[in-house]
Amino acid sequence: MLTPSCHISKIDEFQVQADEMTRLKDQVDEYRHAAEKLAKTENVMEKYKKKLEESADLRRRVKVSTT
Repeated sequence: MLTPSCHISKIDEFQVQADEMTRLKDQVDEYRHAAEKLAKTENVMEKYKKKLEESADLRRRVKVSTT
């Protein structure tokens, strides 16, 4: 049979675990937000990369046609 002090230590242990779970959930939420932001930034970078490539290609064509 569990003594009253044993119940209190179990409750304390569960509270520590619950606090840790909350902290970890918050951390996962932060990481998820950062990952979403990173994905958006990668998409923007990819669009700029394509525009730069198109611009370089256009410059090459203009240079070839003027020579």
